[in-house]
Amino acid sequence: MSAKSSWLPARTNRVSWPRWSISTDGAVYVGPLPPNRPHAHRAHQLIVSLAGRVEVVANGTVTSGKGILVPSQVEHSVRPTAWTSVVAFFEPLFFEFDPKEQAYSSVREVTVEERDFSPDVVDNPLLFDAARILAGLKRLQNPLTEICDSRIADIIKQIDESKGERVLLEAFTKQYSTSTSRLTHLFSKEVGTPFRSYLLWIKLRHAIELITQGQSLTNAAHYAGFSDSAHFSRTFHDTFGFRPSYLRFFVSM
Repeated sequence: MSAKSSWLPARTNRVSWPRWSISTDGAVYVGPLPPNRPHAHRAHQLIVSLAGRVEVVANGTVTSGKGILVPSQVEHSVRPTAWTSVVAFFEPLFFEFDPKEQAYSSVREVTVEERDFSPDVVDNPLLFDAARILAGLKRLQNPLTEICDSRIADIIKQIDESKGERVLLEAFTKQYSTSTSRLTHLFSKEVGTPFRSYLLWIKLRHAIELITQGQSLTNAAHYAGFSDSAHFSRTFHDTFGFRPSYLRFFVSM
């Protein structure tokens, strides 16, 4: 086995085959944890190990446990493991930390109930919701109605429905007869992320979905709306800490 793939599990481990499930409100990855560099992403992230412990490094501190919660935009790296883990990503537009709980802003260990994340239920459709509950996140019933400015809610809907079509900020400024600076300010205020960062996040999500369906990196980058595959690779690497070529490696297993 090459050095590049030495962290991967043996093929005889039936629950270690990498799998992705992606939807508008989040994603679930089940598989080994690849080598990665420090990175931060828009989604809240929960990592649950199905064997052994997870180790996450953030702000020079190592947090170790069966389950680790990484809130949105916290820079971190995850130490690679060969065993299977469940990694759930939660889009902040659709989820918020339960107001009854502490609003977490740093990496922390969470207590994992073995029955919710055993190898026998990794494909259960309730897995995502089990991860949400463990992370202490509350699902918003009507997320876009939480946005006060109807223009921003409409822009988000148009971006989510674009599916790789070219999206330009200038088109929205004309549509709503406002300036670029005003619209970007409103967007950041309502969404908590700059317009272009949110747009890149949606493109990444779409590209990952295409790759897991068997598309090449080049085709996925093109159909998701990236200027080229190099742009997609840089954005993916900056966001997740590892290169998208690992996704293609997973799909080919």
